Parts: sequence; structure tokens; C-alpha cells
Amino acid sequence: MRILGEGPNGGLNNACAKGRKWIHEHGTVTHIPQWGKFWLSVLGIVDWSGSHPLPPEFWMLPNFFPMHPGKMWCYCRLIYMPISYLYGKKFTGPITPLILNLRDELFTEPYNENMWKKARHKCAKEDLYSPRHWIQDLIWDGAYFFAEPILRRWPLSKLVREKALKLTMEHIHYEDENSRYMDPACVEKILCMLVCGVEDPNGEAIKKHLARVPDYLWLSEDGITVQARIQTWDAGFIVQALLATDLMDEFGSTLAKAHDFIKKSQVKLTKLADDMDGTVQDSFLFIVFRQIIAITLSIEEFSCVEDPEDFLLAQTAGYLHRVGFTRKRERLIDPMDRASPLPSTSVQNQAVSESLPLPFLPNELVVEILSRLPVKSLLQFSLSTVCDDLNYPVKNKFRHDGIVGSCNGLLCFAIKGDCVLLWNPSMRASKKSPPLGNNWRPGCFTAFGLGFDHVTEDYKVVAVFCDPNEIYSECKVKVYSMAANTWRKIQDFPHGFSPYQNSAKFVSGTLNWAANHPVGSTSLWVIVSLDLHKETYREVLPPDYEKEDCSTPTLGVLQECLCMNYDYKKTHFVVWMMKDYGMRESWFKLVSIPYLPNPEDFSYSGPYYVSENGEVLLMFEFDLILYDPRDNSFKYPRIESGKGWFDAEVYVETLVSPMKH
Repeated sequence: MRILGEGPNGGLNNACAKGRKWIHEHGTVTHIPQWGKFWLSVLGIVDWSGSHPLPPEFWMLPNFFPMHPGKMWCYCRLIYMPISYLYGKKFTGPITPLILNLRDELFTEPYNENMWKKARHKCAKEDLYSPRHWIQDLIWDGAYFFAEPILRRWPLSKLVREKALKLTMEHIHYEDENSRYMDPACVEKILCMLVCGVEDPNGEAIKKHLARVPDYLWLSEDGITVQARIQTWDAGFIVQALLATDLMDEFGSTLAKAHDFIKKSQVKLTKLADDMDGTVQDSFLFIVFRQIIAITLSIEEFSCVEDPEDFLLAQTAGYLHRVGFTRKRERLIDPMDRASPLPSTSVQNQAVSESLPLPFLPNELVVEILSRLPVKSLLQFSLSTVCDDLNYPVKNKFRHDGIVGSCNGLLCFAIKGDCVLLWNPSMRASKKSPPLGNNWRPGCFTAFGLGFDHVTEDYKVVAVFCDPNEIYSECKVKVYSMAANTWRKIQDFPHGFSPYQNSAKFVSGTLNWAANHPVGSTSLWVIVSLDLHKETYREVLPPDYEKEDCSTPTLGVLQECLCMNYDYKKTHFVVWMMKDYGMRESWFKLVSIPYLPNPEDFSYSGPYYVSENGEVLLMFEFDLILYDPRDNSFKYPRIESGKGWFDAEVYVETLVSPMKH
């Protein structure tokens, strides 16, 4: 609570003071268990001499040693690995005024007068689940009084301690890469991320760790949620429990899916490491590459290869042209036909699998791997790329900038809801707007929209600021002119209407928002349109659709026409198109797309494009799909260099420069 900003006597009903009193009555923090002493040592509240030794040399023990780390339970091993690195470095964070205050508050005697050597064995009875044996205390004392002082002095500090720290760090990096910087245990993730920051605050490892924090810690409907990557573990226990019930017939389909998941989660290959230099890193990489190839080939294709291992080595070249890539477990309707038709009467019986991201591979590692492949194999398979990486100009590892519009080759990104970035990727040119200056507070949001004023020939971004905390307050609207590079206020959003947080859609010189309009105890879904030149509002009437059986509609643009999309009874995704803008009678139902079996209740998003033959490009979860209404079939474009998609937008290359307006 003190770290979060509460004062010494802060918190509800003097919670800090009461907590401090309880700690003092139970022996102060010198009686905290070992993990607590470790974290307080990292913070600088407890001296490292008050903790039992956790030497990194432990990882240098030979394999035959009875206490070799490889023989420990994985969570114990993986958690104590980064702890031992920090102990070996005796790392302590910056000593701030708050840390000094906590030193005074958490002890009953001056900090410098504490007997840290005796504090090692102290533990409050409430935390001592099992009394330590005297042999264990003897081992701790031997390491504390004899081993640690020797290992910290030259020459062993150079010959042994530094080597042990390096080896420990190699194991940590391997575990990070193997788990895609999520790590199997929720505690381990934080520790490994801290260690990577200690090793190199500007290194690639800490950047990749920080990039995965939103996947590790997020706010859900149940509160703060932490990810622990134990799906295979849980699946195994669930299968055992189901088998023990003797109800296999009732849970047959569930067991079949669980078997398929566990089977696909197995790491099957270790032999290729022996063909190279036997390092852990090489073994891991070639396991990954085999998974890439084997999953994307049909059984017949793979079984016809004379030497599967050589074939895998050769195929690897075709998958490593880009630095980042995605392993695709194809969502097959028919495993032998990726474009097989989906009968409308048998949607519930089709199978779907998932798409999983692979770790980022540095360029030098890719070159090293390819250099080990035979020339014949390299020539046999051409290098190809399905998509290009665009170098976003204002990357920030701590945030996600959402796309809020696309117009004539310009992409518009919202940055923290306070300003926007206009960017033309083909010209490598961008312009960042001044801040909006709204009085933001929790619950507020801003709905953006990008469009082109054909009269003044100026690109404009409209920001609608909504504050649900003020019941009778109107939504404030500002317009950003790319030519003037300024924001200015215009007329408020229509009274009683509030836009959803989706971005506006630009059609026929207007920006269009899906909005909510309360009427008594109910609310209506409406379309609010803003004329970019006249800066006047109007309501665009939707078609006569199935309001009672559908989800809240969203808006889109296809072939320069306004579209409306919604889920119908969770079985179909319905798309309407307005042929003549503003004319209600011109609405027509463009397509109704069936859902595949969808246990996680994901919805389609889009559509983004309709081809001349009627094929519709959509996104499902984080993958693009192509639906053909002529034979009711699905295709799944493979984006080999993709890393998982969160936003999608249609972009057309132009020479429009944001710097020249």
C-alpha cells in the first residue's frame, strides 16, 4: 500500500498503521519467509546478508549430482533460477526516500543495528508450515559462512561466480524464448523480466518481456488477472478426471478435442541437436521448425518424403525469409482441402484449430541457421513473403496505438486518446497532432474519425470526447485540420446521443458513427453523420433488420458504400450495404456468413473487401479469412511474416504526404 502511494497511516480505517502494528507484533519483517526476504532485499529494505544463500553456482553442478537442478520440480527450478542470479549480483534497486521511510517503519530497531546473520533463520510461526531440520540449517550455515565469502573474493569471483551468472542467464534466456517471453509460472515471468532488465536495461530481452505484459497481466470482469501458461497441465488433469468417471460415451467429443490439443502440444524432436553442435538453443529452434513444417503439410505430403529430416531442413529456408513469422495450424474444413465447401446444413460438424505465434528470431540467428543448410536444399525451395512489415514511426513498448481511420493512403492512429498520428507508410512520412487537452478521467473515452474535405482539400480528424460521469453533459467535438495542424471546437454531438467507442466511417464526404440514444428505459441504435465541410449533423436511418435477435451492429465501408454488420442468433454474420448514401430504401442485405464451431464465442470483424466474384474478406479472432458465398466455402490466407493481429484496416498506396498539407 505504501508503494502504491498510501501514507504511513493511510488506507481504509488506518489500514497501513494496523498492518504495521501486526508486523511489529510478529517479529517485524525479519520474520518474513525466504521469498519475502528476497523481495525486500531487491527493494533495499532488508540487507542481502539477512537472506539464506541462493548461489548461482548451483546451476554448474554436474548431471550426476543428486541435487542437480534438472532433477527438481520444474516450478521450483524455474523460479529459483532468476532468484539465484539476482542473489549472485546482490542486486538492489535505487534507495529512494520511500525505501528509507519503510526501513524506519518496518523495524522496531534502527536499520543498521539489525542482526542480519541471525535474521536468516527467523520465520513467524504463522508462516512456518514445516519446521526445518537441523541438517538443512547446517547446509545453509555452511554456504553462508564458508562458500559464499570464498566465491565473492578474487580469483573465484572471476573464475567461478561470473561464469555461473553467465550460465544462469543463458538458461533464463532459453526459457524466455521457449515460452515466447510468457514463462510457465506467473511468479517466474516477473522474475525473468527483472533479471533481463538488470542484465541489460536496453537489451532485446527486456523489450520482448515488456511487449508481453498485456498478455500476462490485464483487467478482466473479475478484477486483475494473471496469465499462467499451464493449459497442457490443466488439460491432462481434466482428461484424467473425465476418464475416472467412466462416462467416456457422454464426454467422447470433449475427450477427442483434448487428445488432439495434447497431441499438438508435444515437443517430439530432439535428434537434430546432435547433428549440429548439440546446444540447447539449436535443439529448441529445430523443434520449432519441424512443428512449422509438419503442421502445414497434409499427412500424404509428409509421408511421401524419402528423408523427412532433410526435407524439414530444406523447407525451413522458405519460412525464415522474414524476421518475424507465424506458425499456422490451418483451420481446415476438410484436412485434405483448404478450400472445401461448407454445407449450410452441417456447420456444427466442422473442425477448427488455432493459430499460435512463434518467438521472434534475430537476423544473425536466421543467417546462422540457413548457413548450415545444404546448397541443394536452399536452391530447391524459393524464399517468399506474403506480407510486408511496415515500420510504424512512433513505436512504444508500453502502449498499443489503435487504428482509427484510413483515407486516400493515410492511416490514422490514436495515441492514448489525446492526440493522433497521420502516417503514409508508402512514403515513410507522418505527422503527429497537438494534444487534444480534454479533461480526461476514468470512464471517459474519445471516438475518432478520419476523412477528406473535398471543398477545402484538407484531411480532417474528428474527435468526440464523452464523459459518462456527467449525466447531462454533451459529448464535446473537436476537429483537427492537417493543413493548419490545429484542433478547434465545433458544435457538440447531438443532444442525447453518444457514439460507441468504435471509429467513424468515411463515406461521401461524411463521417458516420454508430451511436446510442436512450429513450425511456430502453435505448436505440442509430447512425449519426457529420458533414465534414458544413460541420452539420444528421441521422442516417438503418435498414429494417432483426433487432431482437441480433448483436449491437457496427459500421463498415465496402466499395465506398456504408455498411452495417451484426451477429444474428450467434449463427450468422449479416452484412447490409447502403447503395446510395443517405437513402434508406437503398439498403440491401449483401451477405449472410455462417459461423464455424466457435467454443470461445469469437465474432467476425470487418468485412474489409468484396471481390468481383463476391468473395468477402473478414477477420476471425486474429486471422484473416475469405468467404465465398457461391459454394459456402472458406479459405485462410497464410501470412507467413505475421505475429498476431489486433487491428485491421484497408490501405491503398498513394503519394499523399501529411507533411505538405
